Amino acid sequence: MPLFLVVPLQSALLPALTAALHSGDRTTLHRLMRNLALGLAVLAALAFGLGYLAGPWLVGLVFGPNYVLPGAHVALLAVGVAAYIGLVLVTQVLVASVRHRLVAWSWLSGLVVGAIVLALVPDLLLRAELAFLLGSTTGWLVGTALVLGERRERVLQSVA
Repeated sequence: MPLFLVVPLQSALLPALTAALHSGDRTTLHRLMRNLALGLAVLAALAFGLGYLAGPWLVGLVFGPNYVLPGAHVALLAVGVAAYIGLVLVTQVLVASVRHRLVAWSWLSGLVVGAIVLALVPDLLLRAELAFLLGSTTGWLVGTALVLGERRERVLQSVA
């Protein structure tokens, strides 16, 4: 369900974030990024609680009674979705500011962390959940750092 938030969030936030980035308004950019992070943290907390409490029932409802997934596993996946939303949103800001190479660094960092988790965690289900969650979180944090690290001059030079 939270993935349905991506397109409306992009439509609402992308113009404001790119305008702040292109204008060099660092205060507005930091405020918007802080609010995005706070909103996604709230979403992650709600998703964790809902996934933990109602997740097993929802899995059974959607996939049938033969499919059982404990609440803790659903909760990890739900938090991973919130981090993935953050990753998609910040990389779209980089795309809109014509910083495609930085988008690649953001996604690559998430992939590297995900691969490390996949290699180190022995339990199949847990490693998939943690790879998704930690990889998405890493990519989101790296993307956020890249957006906040951009200077107006560099953004404008890349557009010209």
